[in-house]
Amino acid sequence: MSESATQIVRGLIRYWQSLIFLSALMMVGIANSNNLIDTDADGMPDYWELQYGLNPQNPSDSNSDQDSDGLTALIEYSNNSIPGGTIDIDGDGQKDALTDGLLILRYLFDLSDTSLINNVISSDAVYTSSDQIEERILGLGDLLDVDLNGELDALTDGLMTLRFLFGIANESLIQDALAPNADRNQLEEIRQHLAQLMPEDSDLDGVYDTFDIFPNDSDEIGDFDEDTLGNNADPDDDNDGIVDPQDSEFTTPLSLDQLQTDTFNYFWQTTDPQTGLAPDRYPTPWSPSSIAAIGFALTSYPVGIERGYISRQEAVDRTLNTLNYLWQLPMGAESEGVAGYQGFFYHFLGMDDGLRMEEWDVELSTIDTALLMMGVLFSQSYFAQNTTQEQQIRDLADQLYRRVNWQWAQNNPPLISHGWRPNQGFISHDWVGYNEAMLLYILALGSPTFGVEPNAWTAWTNSYEDDWGFSNGVEHLTMAPLFGHQYSHVWIDFRDIQDQYMATKNSDYFINSTHAVYAQQQYAIDNENQWQGYGEYVWGLTACDGPGNFNLSYNGESRPFRAYSARGTAINYSFDDGTLAPTAVGGSLPFAPQITIQTLQTIFAEYGEHLYGEYGFLDSFNPSFDFDIQPVAGQIIAEKGWFGTDYIGIDQGPILLMTENLRSEMIWNVMKTNPYIRLGLERAGFTGGWLVDQ
Repeated sequence: MSESATQIVRGLIRYWQSLIFLSALMMVGIANSNNLIDTDADGMPDYWELQYGLNPQNPSDSNSDQDSDGLTALIEYSNNSIPGGTIDIDGDGQKDALTDGLLILRYLFDLSDTSLINNVISSDAVYTSSDQIEERILGLGDLLDVDLNGELDALTDGLMTLRFLFGIANESLIQDALAPNADRNQLEEIRQHLAQLMPEDSDLDGVYDTFDIFPNDSDEIGDFDEDTLGNNADPDDDNDGIVDPQDSEFTTPLSLDQLQTDTFNYFWQTTDPQTGLAPDRYPTPWSPSSIAAIGFALTSYPVGIERGYISRQEAVDRTLNTLNYLWQLPMGAESEGVAGYQGFFYHFLGMDDGLRMEEWDVELSTIDTALLMMGVLFSQSYFAQNTTQEQQIRDLADQLYRRVNWQWAQNNPPLISHGWRPNQGFISHDWVGYNEAMLLYILALGSPTFGVEPNAWTAWTNSYEDDWGFSNGVEHLTMAPLFGHQYSHVWIDFRDIQDQYMATKNSDYFINSTHAVYAQQQYAIDNENQWQGYGEYVWGLTACDGPGNFNLSYNGESRPFRAYSARGTAINYSFDDGTLAPTAVGGSLPFAPQITIQTLQTIFAEYGEHLYGEYGFLDSFNPSFDFDIQPVAGQIIAEKGWFGTDYIGIDQGPILLMTENLRSEMIWNVMKTNPYIRLGLERAGFTGGWLVDQ
């Protein structure tokens, strides 16, 4: 275990009693799959690890590959697939032909109830009922398809398993037992596959020896502080001389469940329930509403339903109020007294009246309207029940989307402008790649009323080439702040679908974002600017709050620091003042869970006292900014650095929603059913993957 990983999980002995309880539940086959305690903070819940012989007190097992299919256990969990299994069906610690083998064979012959278990259950069996036995066999999934022909057959798979348990390992193992269409048909292949289904658990504690730190001690499975004393027996698990119950530094890991609950509450509790206006930031009292934050808020409410935080009716009421309010806000070319024009909304609206923040000279924002529309269309597709209110949601969502005049925003056709101001006209800049506007063009291409032509996507991607190349040793399509690699992916599953540009690169946009994440991690590891704290599991550059606009001496040279700003590193733009943002990591969870989960845990463990609050992670922190100076915003904690004191809606959104995509893919799956998104992708030239499947 690395030093940083050890730091993360120190003090977790507090969870041991709950772990024993979970273990007991698993032993009788009634563990609650909704229990997401993750003791070792490796991204896999304890109940799931115990189900497959993994170790909930050993984070290194997340990189294991029990079934040798090229997928780590963490990826198998994320994919809801099976990482491995055992043919010790009755759980007695033995692999017996006349018990386990016969149980499998009978099951494959479709026997059930007493006919399944009669006279074949071992006297030492842990699982004794037919329901438990069936659940154990079902848990093997396609691992029981020994000859890999896509079917589970008693006279092929069952017979070879039984022979193997009888100790037959020569050609007789497969003789007359292979299906004609078997893909796994060589003796050695069959033997290796069956051997994988016989992992050892010497002390019968439910954790296979491979992952058990104490394979011969049924009372211990882990040793967080690596002092050779198991967690159950160790009274001082971080070796600081203070017994655990009295240790003020005794911390627990941040579970994805807690992260989602707290971050969801940001949207649920700070958004106006009658208007749906979501604040740009909180608790800053002067904050306006951000229309992009409303888009994230609308998407968050179904997450609350699926996770049990709120009822469906509560979400329906809030969503319907929001869409009604947005539809009824005044539109027009005037500079005041309106919320938008041509179907687009102004970037910031007053929290009290929903109208343009004229004193800020706020622009009519095409990209922020696009982020709002993604939330609107998500609501349209999610609320699909045949009720009056949900039909109203679908109708209002359709009207709001159809009203957006994308063609009008093409001031320099075929590109789309950044925005417009009443007394100045269009902003001179157009959306050219590569950045977060991918979703904007997909929405514009899918519009049934003001749809742009496919040459808009061609023009957009033609500007990519200047951004393709190696950044921090990783070749990809670069954009400095990570939010540009995240926003479109919050709603659209880009895995295995390609436009023409990505096809020429033998890649896709999901893979590209994964590369961007690893490039940022490598940048932090290299840490050429010697910023405090940077490392393998402390990184995350994006647009975020900062301590203020200063030029200060750091490590003997003048360094610029900024307030709110885009931060990151890429081919054509880089800026880094030592300020990191948890949303850069949390919004990247599906791209690289192997490093993002541990990074969140490390940041939480090392900085959470000042960085994590009632609504999850505060926006940003800078361990290097420990100057004797008053920051423009936030606070300086002695010997810890600068910490932001606001939550920002467009940063909270990616954390909550990408965590959900990692765990269930719910948002992606809902948006796959939206015809406008599908049409936009197809008109942009995307093919393959789920576009073919559906």
